[in-house]
Parts: sequence; structure tokens; C-alpha cells
Amino acid sequence: KTDAPLHREVEALLRAHSESGPLDRPVLDAVTIAPESMGGMSSSEPDCETMEVAEHYRLLGAVGDGGMGVVFKAWDERLGRTVALKFLPTYLLGDADARKRLRVEAQAAAGLDHPNVCTIYEVGETRDDRFYIAMAYYEGETIASRLARGPFSVEDAVSFALQTARGLAAAHDRGIVHRDIKPANLIVTSNGVLKILDFGIAKLGGVTNTQPGLTPGTTAYMSPEQTC
Repeated sequence: KTDAPLHREVEALLRAHSESGPLDRPVLDAVTIAPESMGGMSSSEPDCETMEVAEHYRLLGAVGDGGMGVVFKAWDERLGRTVALKFLPTYLLGDADARKRLRVEAQAAAGLDHPNVCTIYEVGETRDDRFYIAMAYYEGETIASRLARGPFSVEDAVSFALQTARGLAAAHDRGIVHRDIKPANLIVTSNGVLKILDFGIAKLGGVTNTQPGLTPGTTAYMSPEQTC
């Protein structure tokens, strides 16, 4: 009941979007969308047999990769649970800024205890000095993948928008700004709970970890004032 005004506002925005005219289209067509996936693991990345991981994790397979992270499904032999391990890509192993961003991601998400934010278990390094984040593994599908099959119902769209807003509100209450909210960074679990992922370019307590002069985020999902 307390969400009724927000519910009405989201429905109004959805209606406005569906009625958007031709003037909206050229802007979206012109932007360059940052890669959300590279279509499988790069041949330069180590596989499950060759990567040396902390002794209590057993890699089960690759689940995705992108510009800033390579994610494996793994089994935590110490606690008997499935986890997701996020590593830096091979070409960024010597990049101090990239390591810092991955650590900031862990700190940002770990500082939040909210049902709509991914759960971080620990950070660590492999025997061959690869920094990783261990986080909860969610059976589900990203919003990007779900949208590829067609539009949501109004009920689902409102539910996902509200869950995203609640997770972001919790982050903002802790002084954390995500700065890269997009369909690929939102996953819906098998029981319908939305989780916000990838805090790699988050701003914590007013401190940013991006280089001066660079605008963080994915162009197609930035607000207009960010792209100016």
C-alpha cells in the first residue's frame, strides 16, 4: 500500500515510453552500447582445469564475461554451496585501476544487506595472483535476456522497477551510487526476486575510483545530462 504512488508513477512512465514518437529513436540508434557479453569466454582466459583457485573452491564452468570481469560458477568445498567467482580478465591483470575497481565492487555490495542486492561472501587471490570476488550464485535470468524474448507485462515491469528502486535506495542510504544500472546488471532469480549486480564503477561516500575526465557507465543507459 505504501508503494501505491510510486506504482502509479511507474505505470505512467511505462505508458509514456510506449507512446514515444520518432524523435526518441535517433538518439538511441546513435549511441554506442558497451558490450554486456563477449559471446563466451575468450580463448586467452584460463579454463577450469588450468586456473589455480583458492583451495576450497572447485570451478564448475564459465557463466559469462565482459569488459571488466570473467565469471565462473564454482563449488565452495568448505561450506558446501554453489558460488559465483568473478575474476579480472587476463589482459587487465597488471592494471592497478582495474584491481581497485573490482575491490570497490566487493566493498560496495558487501556493505549492503538488502534482498535486492547481490550477496558478497569474500575477496581473495588465487595461487597465481588473480584477484577474485566470491558472491552468491543466482539461478535466474538477467533483465536483458528476458527482454530479448519480448516485452514484460505491466505487472512484471512494475515489480522489477520497484525492486530495483528499493535496492538502489538502500545503496544511496549508505552513500553508494551504482552508476551503471542497465538490464544486463539486473538478474531475476527463479523465485522472482530481482538482484542488482556489478558495483564495479560505484561511487562510495563521495569518493570515485574512475579516472578524471571520464564519464563512468554505459552510454545507452545514461541520463541525458551525463552524456553532454
